[in-house]
Amino acid sequence: MVTSHDHDGELARYGMCLTCAAGGHHREAERPAPAQQLTLPDPLPEFDGATYDHEADHLRLGAQAQRIADLISDGQWRTLEEIATTTGDPQASVSARLRDLRKPKFGRHEVERRLRDPDMPGLHEYRLVRTD
Repeated sequence: MVTSHDHDGELARYGMCLTCAAGGHHREAERPAPAQQLTLPDPLPEFDGATYDHEADHLRLGAQAQRIADLISDGQWRTLEEIATTTGDPQASVSARLRDLRKPKFGRHEVERRLRDPDMPGLHEYRLVRTD
C-alpha cells in the first residue's frame, strides 16, 4: 500500500519530503521512523557558491541539509561515506552541507570532526553536538 505523508509538514513547506526525498510517498513498510529533527532556519537561507541558482538548487540543497542534519543529530560518529550511504546524497554534497550547518546563517551548529583511525590518515568522522 502506498501512502502519502508530510513528515511534520515538510511537503507543504519545501514541496518535497526532506526525510526521504521521495515526493512524499512510501510503501507502508518503508516509512522511516520519526527522527529527532534539528530545526533549520525558516525560511531557509540562500546557499553559497558561484554556480548556485535559487530556482534550480534551493529545494534540493535544503532537502540534503535536512536529511544530513537529522541523521547526524543523534550524536553517533559517521564518516562522509557512511552519511552518504545512509542519506543517498553524494559525499561531496554531504561535506558541503556539513560546512553549511556550521555557518551562522544556518544556525552555527557544532559539527565535530575527528580522525577515525590513526593508521588511516585522512579518514575523518563527524557528528553534530545538540545544544537543545
